[in-house]
Amino acid sequence: MNKISIKSYGQTDVGLVRQRNEDAFWVNEDRKFYAVADGLGGLPGGNVASEMAIQALMKSDLDAAIKKERGLENLFKEISKQIWLKGNEINPDIGIATTLTLVTIKGLKLLGEHAGDSGVVVFNREGWKQLTTDHTMAEEIRQRLHLEDRTQIPDYYNHILTECLGKGVELTPEQFEYDIHSGDRILLYTDGVTKAFNFEELKKMIFEASGPEEFVQRVVYGANELGGVDNVTAIAIFID
Repeated sequence: MNKISIKSYGQTDVGLVRQRNEDAFWVNEDRKFYAVADGLGGLPGGNVASEMAIQALMKSDLDAAIKKERGLENLFKEISKQIWLKGNEINPDIGIATTLTLVTIKGLKLLGEHAGDSGVVVFNREGWKQLTTDHTMAEEIRQRLHLEDRTQIPDYYNHILTECLGKGVELTPEQFEYDIHSGDRILLYTDGVTKAFNFEELKKMIFEASGPEEFVQRVVYGANELGGVDNVTAIAIFID
């Protein structure tokens, strides 16, 4: 495959239960940068944290960061520090925090950096592959005990993040890459999406859609039809 066609679309929605939208996202198809952030709802200023993260990415020299060893990791750490400082200003006792997931496409490679329980999954006709780890206490327990059945872990632990931007300890973001192929369908999501649908359901939906906009709108509409319990944000990238 020498040339690829990339079409993308992103959308966010407050849902039907939350009073405000604490998600933020960025789609730059010209530069092929895509990101989602989900401010921690248990803390005041979650919307401030997520918007700060996305704005910082937009203002950064991401191409230069990618070329440096651990450049994106250091960028995430710097953004985390900025959010931590802001949190100390607006709520010294608790602070503010957010997830952040970034991907870019360079040639036939998808490169990414990630912290939190937002994430990236790639669908093809054969199945799907989650490219990110859920940085939650539940996932940490599951891996430590080698559990296949996630329902064995109390839901409470799904809401405790082990990595996020803005916390007052050292951040260890996850770096990943993937060789893209024609026919791939890539989804960046906040956990409002995965609260509503599992990956098998999303795979069926994404290959039924005529394009990324139809798919994302169906995800948002469907999440609200199922109760809209959380903010929901999705970015779909279609590779052809």
